[in-house]
Amino acid sequence: MLWTTKAYVYPQYIFKVTDPSGQMTTIIEEFKLKYYYKHQIESAVLQSGLKIKDIFGSFDKAPFYENGKENLLVCKK
Repeated sequence: MLWTTKAYVYPQYIFKVTDPSGQMTTIIEEFKLKYYYKHQIESAVLQSGLKIKDIFGSFDKAPFYENGKENLLVCKK
């Protein structure tokens, strides 16, 4: 399940674990993630004293685009 409230998402990890006797237990881990817009994260990085070296749209160094699902900032001191 994934739903949003303002700038947060609440993903769940659901684990189904079977013990040696065959009994299955379901473990649900839920956590809160904050969504940041590009300008917010850039501002936070610069305020921390770092410089943005590059921005990519994914870990395979695809170009950044505004509506992308992933963004990767490469920063340096």
